[in-house]
Amino acid sequence: MSRNLRIPRKNSICLYILLIILLIFNFNVIGQNFELKKVLSDHYYYNCIKKNNNLYLSSNNGIYILETNKQEIELFNKNIKNAINENLREIKYTDLTFDTTYKKLIPVSSRTNNIISQTFENKLYIISKGVVFIFEPTIYDFHSNFSVRSISENYLGTYGGIFKNGIKIEDPSYTNGHIREIDNKTYICFDGLITINEINNEFIKYQSVENYEFKIGTNTYGKIHDITKISIDLFLIFTDNGLYRWNVKTNSIELIYKNNFRKIEFIGKVNDKIFFFDQFNICEYDCSKNYLKQDHKFDEPVSKIIFTQKKEDINSVYVLHDNNEVFFYNLNYIDHSVVLKKLLYNNKNKRYHSLGLLNNNLFLIGDLGVDLYQLTSNKIFENVIQDEMNKLAQFNKNDTLLLGGVLGTYLITKSYLNNYIDFHTNSSLIEKKKSLNYLSIIIIITIVMIAILIIFVQKRLKRNQVVINKSEEIEKNIKEYIENNISLVSIQNILDKFNISNTELYKIMKEKPGTYIRNVRLQKLNTLLSQNIPIEEISELTGFSISYLKKIR
Repeated sequence: MSRNLRIPRKNSICLYILLIILLIFNFNVIGQNFELKKVLSDHYYYNCIKKNNNLYLSSNNGIYILETNKQEIELFNKNIKNAINENLREIKYTDLTFDTTYKKLIPVSSRTNNIISQTFENKLYIISKGVVFIFEPTIYDFHSNFSVRSISENYLGTYGGIFKNGIKIEDPSYTNGHIREIDNKTYICFDGLITINEINNEFIKYQSVENYEFKIGTNTYGKIHDITKISIDLFLIFTDNGLYRWNVKTNSIELIYKNNFRKIEFIGKVNDKIFFFDQFNICEYDCSKNYLKQDHKFDEPVSKIIFTQKKEDINSVYVLHDNNEVFFYNLNYIDHSVVLKKLLYNNKNKRYHSLGLLNNNLFLIGDLGVDLYQLTSNKIFENVIQDEMNKLAQFNKNDTLLLGGVLGTYLITKSYLNNYIDFHTNSSLIEKKKSLNYLSIIIIITIVMIAILIIFVQKRLKRNQVVINKSEEIEKNIKEYIENNISLVSIQNILDKFNISNTELYKIMKEKPGTYIRNVRLQKLNTLLSQNIPIEEISELTGFSISYLKKIR
């Protein structure tokens, strides 16, 4: 027979307290990503001080200086070979104030509670056991892989094959288009098209063996690079020939938009309308009416468009033009007018090919890496990712953005992003972290005191409950004694029998003892009288005198 294991209530409270304390101590590290860039271990370093826009590091070989915009440290003072204060004067190592906020960043073998942390020129310097660890914040979790070309929720298309949740599939062996997961099917665009039914693993390939193009029946329709759903059996197919409407059930296909410039790219679907663009135009396809129209024509050729919202008759979009200018537009798609046009950023030295959007931050993606444009402050953070990025390798879900490059994948979360921006814009970050640590200590002390109070109250209540239970048990025994000895029982008999005082007896009994004895006698008397028992016997059984019984009979 199975039994459920129950944790004692007091132990569960202690467990909750421990979990809360661990969460508080880890609060300042969770959500932060750093990359180790350099280690200084040539001397034994004690601490570092930021002063006059320079960083000073004390060591057993003297004080070293790292000047602004310089990469290497130089000997500044060879006479002081101990820890230093803010005035660069020698102090005892034991007089230093230590901070374990970033303890988890450094290797386990180097961890101690005597850690010094300092920020300088967007880098984090950590000193532990005489070694200086130099970190730079990152906005991502990196996973090495083959050059990543396309990303969906469960699939990764690379030069080394296509992987589903880390497991390589047999066919196709590559992809140069999007991978779309729609309902219970996966659509892999690789010039041709492969559909995979994720329920029964049914596999269908639509590709010409002669020219590798998308093929339906005996006809080919160009090299497919994207697909999106119209309704249950209807899809829009994006090929280098144009945009096609494909009925999967009947296998019929019709051209609805011819490609006159370069390949057509999907923007997004809003309600029953699908938006796409070619080199100069944003177009809209009404799924319910099977009707297509042009919403807006740009003066300059376009590389990428991202919808931010579609409200009433206005489309709000971010647009990357071929000349590397990034604009924000409010477009009236009824009269095709431009309500607002705002230049956000322009860097002629870089070649962007795509855009990404996460939490009011715009990612400018190109062959030389990724720059970050903060929309709320109009600040630019260059080279947040240094890798050759692939245009189609991008996937958004909730508060995450996954990008793919030649070296692998980069997972960007909202918390990573916020901490990266805070680190680069807040020069007093370490001091704030220390303040948070002090606050954490106060919170922990308060929690512990509350826990002690809870445990004390629980013990008190338990003790009171024991007393109550014991009193109820004694009362029960007293009543049984009275009922079994009703003819002779008296208050004194009860006190002697249970070794209690008269005051204690009155506290134990819910009603007065004398009243209870009389009620029991009367109850027994009434029972005996109804049975026509002689008065003498009734007197003996109840304790009432014969004279009293004669009066009431």
